Amino acid sequence: KIKVLPPDVNDSKVGFAIEKINGSEGIRFGLSAIKNVGKAAIEVIITERKSKGNFKSLDDFVRRVNLRIVNRKTLESLIKAGAMDKFGNRNAMLRILSEIKSAGTSLSKTISTGQGSLFGEEELNKQDSQNSSITKIRQTMPEVPKEELLSWERELLGLYLTEHPLAKVEERLSKLTTSKIADLDHFQYAGKTISLGGIISTIRKTFTKIKQEEMCFLKLQDRTSSVEVIVFPRVYSQAKSLLLPDQIVLVTGKLESDDQSLTIIAENIKTVEDAEEKILAEEAALEVAIPKNADRILLSKIYKILRNSPGDLPTFLVLPSENGDAKKMPLPFGTQKTGELESDLKNIGCRIL
Repeated sequence: KIKVLPPDVNDSKVGFAIEKINGSEGIRFGLSAIKNVGKAAIEVIITERKSKGNFKSLDDFVRRVNLRIVNRKTLESLIKAGAMDKFGNRNAMLRILSEIKSAGTSLSKTISTGQGSLFGEEELNKQDSQNSSITKIRQTMPEVPKEELLSWERELLGLYLTEHPLAKVEERLSKLTTSKIADLDHFQYAGKTISLGGIISTIRKTFTKIKQEEMCFLKLQDRTSSVEVIVFPRVYSQAKSLLLPDQIVLVTGKLESDDQSLTIIAENIKTVEDAEEKILAEEAALEVAIPKNADRILLSKIYKILRNSPGDLPTFLVLPSENGDAKKMPLPFGTQKTGELESDLKNIGCRIL
């Protein structure tokens, strides 16, 4: 329950540091934890901040630091990681940097020649075409979707800081999954088919040796842990459009384990929405379990009883097999579930599931 504060060009030190905020202590992300932000750039930022005070805007920042050291890549990383959120929305700041680049002028030249402010008010009214473009971006550019912001944070900080992407679907996932990843029991689930929900953190595509068919290895992560998932060609071809970093998916597959690790052999990969739709479709159906010794006479009786209760529910006969797995046989008509139907089926040794 210790608050973790985001990186900030005005508040962050080199490394992580304890900081008091609103009367309580938190841990402030250090600038060195941001990918692409090197030691020299950090020294320039902190030295300038100590000598002349906090930076007031992106404009103020780029005018005061040495842009040969705090270069464009460093600036973009600081913006994407949230270290400049006090200066405006991340998307607008990134687009302004891109606008300057597309105009064929370096950022340092733009600033040194006084060609216009990035966010300052005084020079935004100049009729210079580049300034007009920048002004438009500043005023109209919306922030990117939260999913993309979180993706930037994971890329540059190594974790989701503002919010975990699974937070919004966690309750829904709990109704679809066998277990959380950290709670998987080797002895209970090894060799069995299970369902796990999470976000794809990494993906490595490859080809099978003999047939050269595309497949992949991915890392599925929930808020408790992560597990490797092997996606062979058949499943890969069906779910290829979903297999992207930061995509939230539900993976159904067989759990394989050894003394050191767990692996899922994927049998099916769906979005949360598709998995929920499938469950709703299955729930909105009538399934009739028939006994093992059912003969043609009994099947005829079942058929007649079901025919006498017409309706819109898709109807299936559930046939037991020798290995204990049940098989569903769809009937070419719909029925409606009534007390009389249930009683009639029970009288001949059947039951509604």
